[in-house]
Amino acid sequence: MPTDAATFSATFETPAWLRTRGAFGRCLFKHTRRAFRDIGKSSVHGIRRDRLSGRPGLERRSGGLKRSLEWNVTGRGVSTLELTVGWPQGSQGAMIAVVQEEGRVIRPRRAKALKVPLPPALTTKGVLRARFNNLDRNDPRTFFVRKKGGNPKHVGTVFYREASGVVPIFALMTEVEVPARLGFFDWWNGGRQALRRRNRLLRGARGCLRELGRDRRHIEVW
Repeated sequence: MPTDAATFSATFETPAWLRTRGAFGRCLFKHTRRAFRDIGKSSVHGIRRDRLSGRPGLERRSGGLKRSLEWNVTGRGVSTLELTVGWPQGSQGAMIAVVQEEGRVIRPRRAKALKVPLPPALTTKGVLRARFNNLDRNDPRTFFVRKKGGNPKHVGTVFYREASGVVPIFALMTEVEVPARLGFFDWWNGGRQALRRRNRLLRGARGCLRELGRDRRHIEVW
């Protein structure tokens, strides 16, 4: 499913077989809205567990992408109900998710090169160590060594002087290729998740029939 950096989410609408009016429609709205909320909560939990906690999917680092994932239900009638699961429009989470879902070649916009953290600059969770955040290029503890030959995309390496010696902290690259690895829509569109959504809606519809004193056998799978 094509996406852009402005938004990143999956939507789910009321199936045609649940769109009705009158007393039954009002009852269905109540039960279907409750079902949509349950689906939203379980979907967020499932995506966090299956796609944002390691392979397959993304290794957890700062946890920001995991925390910012959310769900929302809109609509004032059973025929207009819509569930959205994803990251808020225009958020940093949405921009990161698009890149991780589709894969991108990232190039610098203003600078001459991208600053890619190397293992000595990262914690065990893959997060940049605090002391290397906001380092000024003129900091006397750092120096740059230009690379000669080899990968033409690798401009050089930034080193950092500390008490134990000199360590490489950043590789300067003209571009970085990020592979597609999130798998958000593969998870959402998978048969197992579609079956779970259908079954949760069926439970709501049958609950409505019981509430109205009707034969619940009228509602079957579509």
